[in-house]
Formats: sequence, structure tokens, C-alpha cells
Amino acid sequence: MFMKVKHNIIRHNPATLASYAFSFMSSMFFDRAFWIIYILEHGLTTIQVGIAESILHIALFLSEIPSGLIADIYGRKTSLIISRFLAVFYAIGMIFTESFTFFSFLFIFLGISDAFSSGADSALLYDSAWPKDQQRFSKISGIYQSCGTAGMAIDMFLGGFLRFISWESIYVADYYSISIHYPTAVHQRSLSN
Repeated sequence: MFMKVKHNIIRHNPATLASYAFSFMSSMFFDRAFWIIYILEHGLTTIQVGIAESILHIALFLSEIPSGLIADIYGRKTSLIISRFLAVFYAIGMIFTESFTFFSFLFIFLGISDAFSSGADSALLYDSAWPKDQQRFSKISGIYQSCGTAGMAIDMFLGGFLRFISWESIYVADYYSISIHYPTAVHQRSLSN
């Protein structure tokens, strides 16, 4: 069984493998299960938490079309790089922020970051696939999604341990995770670039 899995992974082109690594690493936001507790401990009320979450989703919604246009004009890789820069800003900002206003601004950046990666990642995965891989894209896409799900499971587990060190260690880990997977976004080959 292991040899079959190893053989199937080796058959993928390097750009597809980079996409798998990107999916795994970009899913690793260690605050995923803890951000509400974090901002409640920084003095926000539950109503403010709800407003901040709403702000994130409104920013995401309003950014979908503009970010899609940027991806179409400048390339999907560019869109993913912008997404990662905004995510770094969010992670660093969460370490130093204490007020509802600044948390809200950070959630705007996170929403815009999510919009820049939404759709661009799977489109780049399709573009970077070899012609024979495009015929079996649903399988490649399934592996891509599984890598992201594995990253989410691991990040929530590790985030719990990081919380015992400090709240800030969670966002430092987010920063390093984004920094590590940034090269996988840069090295994915896009036919549109």
C-alpha cells in the first residue's frame, strides 16, 4: 500500500506537489480554534466578537470580485502572494493589538486575504497540472483538499499546545507557517503568468 501511495505521489509534476504543500501549509493557522477566546481575554465583549467576525465576512464578500480580477489580470500566483502578505500582517498585528478597532482592521485584512486565495489556489492547481493530469483533475483536487484538511487538523492540535506557552506563540507560529509556505506559492507554475 505504501509503495502504491509513494508511486502515485512521485507521478505528479513538481508544480502539483508544490500545490499540495501550499494547501497543507496555508491551512495551518494555529489560532483557528482559539481566536475567539484570545480576543475575549483582550477585553472584547461577545457582541464585539460577533461584529468582528461579521466584518471579516463582509470584507471577504466585498473583495471576491476585485481579487478575482487581479488574479485574472496579474496572475493567480500574484493573487496568492498578496493573500500571504495580508495574512502575515494579520498574524503580526494580532500579537500587538488590544482594541476592538484594531482587531476589526485586522479582520478586514484577513477577509481580503481569504478572498485573494479563494479560487486562485484551485485555478493555479489546474493550470499547473500536466495535460494528462488535467484529465484526472478531480483526483488531484481531492488530494489537494485532503492536504488542507490534514493541515487544519494538525494546526488545531498544535495550537492547543502553543496556548500553554502563550497566546502570542500562536500568532508567532502563524507568522512562521505563512513564511514557510510563501515559497510554495511563489514556485507554483501558472500558465497565466
